[in-house]
Amino acid sequence: MGRSAKTIILILAVVFLGTATAETTSQLKMKMEPQSSAGHWAGDWKTELGGVSHDEGKDEYVAAYASVLARVNYTLVKNLRLVASPLVEVMGGRIQQRFDDSEKSQFSVIEAFAAYQPLKFVDLRAGIHSQRFLELPQLVSSKGRMPGFQEIVGYDFSERFSAKVVAQQLVPTSTSLSTERQDKEKMPMFQTQSLHLGGIASDWFEWDVVGGHFQWSQLPAKVAFDSAIDGNSVDGELAPGSRFRYGFEGLFWGGEFLAGPAGYPQHVFAYRASTNYLAPVDAADAEMLSTGVRWVHRSIEYKALYHHFYTEPDASVAYYTTSKMGRNNREGDGVELKVDFKELKFAVRGEFYTAHTINESSTQDTWNYYKLNLETNYAPF
Repeated sequence: MGRSAKTIILILAVVFLGTATAETTSQLKMKMEPQSSAGHWAGDWKTELGGVSHDEGKDEYVAAYASVLARVNYTLVKNLRLVASPLVEVMGGRIQQRFDDSEKSQFSVIEAFAAYQPLKFVDLRAGIHSQRFLELPQLVSSKGRMPGFQEIVGYDFSERFSAKVVAQQLVPTSTSLSTERQDKEKMPMFQTQSLHLGGIASDWFEWDVVGGHFQWSQLPAKVAFDSAIDGNSVDGELAPGSRFRYGFEGLFWGGEFLAGPAGYPQHVFAYRASTNYLAPVDAADAEMLSTGVRWVHRSIEYKALYHHFYTEPDASVAYYTTSKMGRNNREGDGVELKVDFKELKFAVRGEFYTAHTINESSTQDTWNYYKLNLETNYAPF
């Protein structure tokens, strides 16, 4: 029985047993900002402190980190605003690995763009864009930020139903030295077009769904060479001559559901998938099934999620997929736990992922990822 069939059976079983529904974390919350007067600005910030570790065969990475993330929104004129989310992150620890693929201390931005709103339901953006709103880590990491353009058309039909269409044309971030390419390379592109729907069906049921199209094109030799290490099918033994064996264009879809009365344990369910129709059928798909419980009791929110996932070798570009699941050519499981002390305005979160290889690989081994952190809630400047 194939993975897709097993996943469908598991979904139906979970739904039938009444344990399947999901926390609405997707970014239908890309809410249209209300138009403000010129010179108006608003902002908030949060801090995070924790530890992260991962191991793979003889490789090991153990580090502590501290970060500060801000969100700033400044209105230039009535229809035009600037948005930025600068991040400062300091990391230190012990690294033992074959390939340079670990997080490092950095000063960067999660996103930074100018947004023009000619109509209440239209947002035109140019700058650096986060990919967190897609919530598809097996297609593109939520940490991915790429320069380019976004066009958003959305409308809140009521407090219980919203719809949004998002298109983007981006340049995937990478660096190629002259020794890692044969000549000047074409500008790479990442494009998506997606429909986001969400709503509140009743006092005890909320939902979000997404579906869309993606395309990666003109990817550099350096990206292909590095992606071969993490599961992609690539021709070429050296970076300058490396090329992806297959292209990357396809569809993605998914949904999140949350069910249960407030004040009681609420059941969580989510399903996300993508397929690359330029790759062979046994190397083109990625799926993740999540289920768990959310409970708010006496101003404390408890959340526990279990994930089962697989990412076939050429489902997407490994260079840009999430590292905490081991990137491509992986099948595994994950657990996320969170306790949010709302009155005290901080939360404690833990994550664990483990994944084995789908196909035998000389550059991949069993992957384990651990993270524990304390984070404050956003506070206004």
